[in-house]
Amino acid sequence: MSENLADLLCFAGVLLFLLGLLTGFAIPALRSPRIGLSAHVASIQSGIALVAFGLVWPRLALSPGWAATIAHGCSPQPAERAARCRWRAGGCARGRGRRRPRSR
Repeated sequence: MSENLADLLCFAGVLLFLLGLLTGFAIPALRSPRIGLSAHVASIQSGIALVAFGLVWPRLALSPGWAATIAHGCSPQPAERAARCRWRAGGCARGRGRRRPRSR
């Protein structure tokens, strides 16, 4: 079980890393390059962290309950869920945030 989870973490990390590299190529074509750069850097860092966790995972001696809890915390789903909640809430993500008054 531990080796399967380690393989899954490494695979997910490499996949996320490669997607981050592809995002880096798209930065100049985006409407907001700063957000593209943020997504690029975050995916590269998260991919490297997942690969590191996958390499260290077989050396840890954890009970199955703790192992499942930690593995779920390493998945990108909680971050995606938080991003969706911020996007649906509106605010600056949709341009409805507080704006400065126009100067003439």
